[in-house]
Parts: sequence; C-alpha cells; structure tokens
Amino acid sequence: MKTVTLYAHSETPVTIDVHEWGQGDTPLLIIGLASLFKKPNVLPKRFAQWFHCYFFDHMQDHPYPKPITEITLNDLVDEVETARRSLNLQQFVLFVHSSISIIGHKYTECYPQHVKTLIMVGAAPRWDDYKQYKAQEYYVLNASRPRKEQAARDKVSLAALLNQAGQQTSPFILNYHANRTHYFADYLRYHASLWDDIVINETFIHHFFTQIISGYQPIIASPVPTLVALGLHDYRVPFVLWTDKNFNYTEDCGHGKIHIHLFEDSGHYAMTEQPEEFCNVLEKFMKRNRLSLTHTVTPAVLQIQR
Repeated sequence: MKTVTLYAHSETPVTIDVHEWGQGDTPLLIIGLASLFKKPNVLPKRFAQWFHCYFFDHMQDHPYPKPITEITLNDLVDEVETARRSLNLQQFVLFVHSSISIIGHKYTECYPQHVKTLIMVGAAPRWDDYKQYKAQEYYVLNASRPRKEQAARDKVSLAALLNQAGQQTSPFILNYHANRTHYFADYLRYHASLWDDIVINETFIHHFFTQIISGYQPIIASPVPTLVALGLHDYRVPFVLWTDKNFNYTEDCGHGKIHIHLFEDSGHYAMTEQPEEFCNVLEKFMKRNRLSLTHTVTPAVLQIQR
C-alpha cells in the first residue's frame, strides 16, 4: 500500500491510502470512489494478469482546504495529478466509472501525455437535465413490467427507511440501494450492497452532481484511445445518450479514438456483470491501438496489497 498526500501545503493536508492489486506490468489507476472496485468480483480477475491496479479513493469523505461549495472540477483533476506524481506513474491506463468519467475525461484533456488509454464504464457524454430526461424516457419505454413493479416496491421501502428515526446510512446510498432495477440487468442477483462501508459527504456529493459536473461540455472526442463500455439495461446512464440525434461523438479523434461497445446482458457495471466479454472487448481494443497487455499468473480472488 502507498499513500498520497493532498493539499500538502495547506493547513489541512489529507493522506489517502492507495491500495494495490495485480501482477501485470501496465499501471491502471482507478479514481473516484475507488473502494467500490476493491471488493471481490467487481473487477474481472483477468485485470490482475494485465495490470498493476492502484485504487485512489479520493472522493470518500475527507477534509478540504476550502468550503465544499467552492470545489471545482479542476480541483479534482489536480488531486488525480497529485496521485500520479506521488505514485510515480509516467504513463498509465485510467479507469473511471459513471459520473467519475467527467473527471477522467477532463484529466485526459489536461494531461494526455500520461494516459495510455481511458476506460469509461457506464459513462454519459453529458451530465445535465437532458441526461436525466433521456434516462427517464429510456426506462419508461424499455424497462419490463416486473422490473418496474420491483422498482415500485423498492421505492416504498426507501421511503420507510428515510423516515426511520436515527437512520445512519447516507440518503445517497439508500437511494442507490433502492434503484437496483436501474443499475443492474439481473437486479435480483446483483444488488447495490457494494456500497456498504462506503463513506461519503452528502454536501460534497450534492455539489458534485449539481455544480461540478452538470455544466461540463458534452464528451465528443478524446485525445487518447478511449473505450466506452455501456450496458443495454443501464437505465441510469442509457446508451441512447451516445446515439441521440442531437448528439454526435467523434470516433476518429486525431490522436485517439472513442470506441463504444454495448454489452447486451449488462446494466451500469459491464465489467462486473459480463467480465469475460468485457475483457475480450478490452483486449481487442488495446491491440487495435497497439497497446500491449502482459499476461501473468493471478490469484483466484482479489487480494489487496496492504
């Protein structure tokens, strides 16, 4: 395990533990709420053969040197760059999920020389009111009746939990649990329990979604080879955001390409729900962009280096 110190010259420096996993030669940096991906079977086992993974968990609750409402996207990008320097990563694969893709894309625009490739899972090209509208429309038109019925029951359970006196669980995480039908293709098998033990700051999360990423320009290009992995049954970040007639991403981006792959049996977590196909798609993508993956012997389960 390594450590990264953020805001070292402020009155409130923050030390982040960066756990490691994998025996591959290629560094892979996971940013955002990285603790989600340290849990068993969230990342494919083949990642341990290909990559040396670093889990930079900089979006769990920690002090900031200024009011939370003043934090900007550039501040979060600076945190990632601080981690890169501290970990001595000259070039690496950047792995981001969901809304964290905005941080990843912005970092790649600022520091393309350090990013071999960008992997964005469950990513939206925009995070604004239109994205919310398209997600709701996609759910109404495409979700099955049993899925909608389960969602209604989960909503009733959520209301009861939120009304309980002394409820300690974050409302954001409770909402995530209650929306499993939006996040997982097989919502009866997979559950949002991966959010157990995740500690977030509600004020920061609200500011992140409503201010930090909501005004980000739509992602239409990337300076590095970029794989966007989407799930057909992702009702939170539907793939139609990338195919909407009002939006055209650029596949040929000069120095890199955006390649979109739709996983038909996945929701918001393609690497978890279809790990073998995800790895096959990633391997072909890397080869197509002349990026090598080193195969090594891997343990059967994810074991974090501490």
